[in-house]
Amino acid sequence: MDLLIQPPLPKKKDFRIGILGSGFVVNECHLPAYRKAGFNPVAIASRHRRSAEQTAQRHGIPKVYDSYDDLLNDPSIEVLDIAVPPQAQLNLIQRACARKTVRGILAQKPLGVNYREAMEAALFCKQAGIVLSVNQNMRYDQSVRAAKTLLQNGVIGPPVFATIEMRGIPHWMPWQAELGWATLRIMSIHHLDCFRYWFGDPQGIYCSTREDPRTEFRHIDGICTYILEYANGLRCVGIDDPWTGPAKEGCPADIYLRWRIEGLNGLAIGDIGWCRDPYTTPSTIKFAAKGDQGFHEPKWTESWFPDAFIGTMAQLLIALETGAEPAISAADNLKTMALVEAAYASAQRFTSINLEDFKVPMNLVATEIKKPGFFGQLFSKATVSADQHGGEQTLNNFSPRAQQALALARKEADRFNHNFVGTEHLLLGLIALNQGVAVNVMRKLGLELEAVRAEVEKQIGVGPDQKMIGNIPYTPRVKKVLALAAKEAKNLDHTYVGTEHILLGLLREGDGVAARVLTNLDINVEETRQEILKELDPNFGAARRNLVASDPDKHESFSQVVSRPTASAGPLAQEEAMANFTPRAQQVLALARKEAERFNHSFVGAEHLLLGITALGNGVAFNVLAKLGLDLEKARAEAEKQVGSCAFFQKVTGNIPYNPRVKKILASASKEAKNLSHAYIGTEHILLGLLKEEDGGVPQIFKSFGVDVEKTRLEILKALDPSSWK
Repeated sequence: MDLLIQPPLPKKKDFRIGILGSGFVVNECHLPAYRKAGFNPVAIASRHRRSAEQTAQRHGIPKVYDSYDDLLNDPSIEVLDIAVPPQAQLNLIQRACARKTVRGILAQKPLGVNYREAMEAALFCKQAGIVLSVNQNMRYDQSVRAAKTLLQNGVIGPPVFATIEMRGIPHWMPWQAELGWATLRIMSIHHLDCFRYWFGDPQGIYCSTREDPRTEFRHIDGICTYILEYANGLRCVGIDDPWTGPAKEGCPADIYLRWRIEGLNGLAIGDIGWCRDPYTTPSTIKFAAKGDQGFHEPKWTESWFPDAFIGTMAQLLIALETGAEPAISAADNLKTMALVEAAYASAQRFTSINLEDFKVPMNLVATEIKKPGFFGQLFSKATVSADQHGGEQTLNNFSPRAQQALALARKEADRFNHNFVGTEHLLLGLIALNQGVAVNVMRKLGLELEAVRAEVEKQIGVGPDQKMIGNIPYTPRVKKVLALAAKEAKNLDHTYVGTEHILLGLLREGDGVAARVLTNLDINVEETRQEILKELDPNFGAARRNLVASDPDKHESFSQVVSRPTASAGPLAQEEAMANFTPRAQQVLALARKEAERFNHSFVGAEHLLLGITALGNGVAFNVLAKLGLDLEKARAEAEKQVGSCAFFQKVTGNIPYNPRVKKILASASKEAKNLSHAYIGTEHILLGLLKEEDGGVPQIFKSFGVDVEKTRLEILKALDPSSWK
């Protein structure tokens, strides 16, 4: 029986491959495999030219570039092989996509430092028309492929129970200490991906971890165990143990990496040669089915390292050759990344994670992932005191920009060698963000942000020359500020905590360095609150109140708009109100109603929503459409032409209802917010909902201006977090 251990190869093998990186995996795996397969690496660049030169000389690569950018600027390169640490991958992928010269990219696993970066990389490549694939090379280990063949041919019958057990001591990379990763993202990701390769996507995962006693850098995922639960009853168990007992401390060692699949009709057992000495030892398999007198034990000479790396490059080249999706596409790998995120979440929460309900945390700031122990923060309940009596509140409802400000505050504390995050760092974080309501309000209040920064820095000084290891904690005063921020949000009927609420919290706290600096600059709470309300609602103030007073039936106040339940029935639940819509999103809905009223329509349609976004004149949706080159005045004119006036109808009075299409759009907006792990629905989500609507006049308007969903989603992610796109 042919177990199909050899990977399919492309007919065209001379695609011009450019290599980024010159470390172990390039020298010992990629290039030996490519030479054996007859592939065509033609250029290389690394952080250090000398290292790239040595690799080029060893493997016969004709061209060495001084820098990554020099290689990326070579229009003759067709395929990029990116083999750099995960925190450097997204930036290189962005730079390659900006040039749009290569046809395909093979990126090392993990694809970035978290799911969000992986998703951004996928979106960038899709937008640039570049095929992205991920080097999940254990799929191409010969025993793993043999097991897949046995499963596909039904040799061992439907699977009942499967295990992967690693008792091995990997060589940790220096960058792992910086990121605080040991096992889950480095080795377990291979095993989780193998389970997916063999059996498809599980329904749930339970994971438990502890520190590895031997690993010196701080981490939370040393020894890892996990159970995957499938709807058909199948259970998969992984044990990843880099300790293996004191094998390096004088005890006899028992080192191995084995897998086992038990089916209704038979059994297959594999031993991965990577854990043996040498690491190029071929993997083995033995299998048997009912009626066999013994195990079948086929042999081969190939090994995981380096031969599996033929398969990962080959599947990308085949995709470029045929136009088909790569076997390890970015879309497929996002599911593996999500499974790893769920494993971390399960370990922190001490509970099984239902993957259908699990929200992958994407609204966390990639730049925050700098220190060991990050995932302790990522999935912990990271609480702040909600009031003077010690209540707790999670940071889940903090807006992306507010979370950026918190991450930047930690960076400021680190910059000053402080072992705490104080109110002064929080204020510096708001200023460093350089966008959002808080910054806009400070400017409108006449503050020179650089002068404020200089004043804060003058007061706090630099700490001793020693770096804080791990997650720098908040001072009690900062916890109080964040609790006050949450209270301010609640008082304003906001379901999220934004930078504006943090600014109010800093002012209300009153005693910290930040409050003293702001007070000395004649900034007070009430004036700031009024400016925030104006920023959130440009109609707030005397002019708006006069308009309402002149005709209260015709003109609603903003507070009435905020409090009114809307979008009932249909795809949205009957009882669902607009409580989780941001003030600007609610303004769009109110303006959409006014547009319907202006045209004497008895319903609010998709065209009115688009008119509402353009009438608002600010917010993420408005800004994104402008950045995408949409002529907003022309779009508005086109929408008005499509809706037309119904002057011959009787004037509509009362609450104009949404039509079914708008209800569907708002339901879609809610889903988009959920997919992005946002605790609120903003104008950006409404825009995405509009774009996903396939019928009616609005899609035609967007299409005529070249605006599509993925391009818009990309711009929205940039608008919410510019720092991670630089």
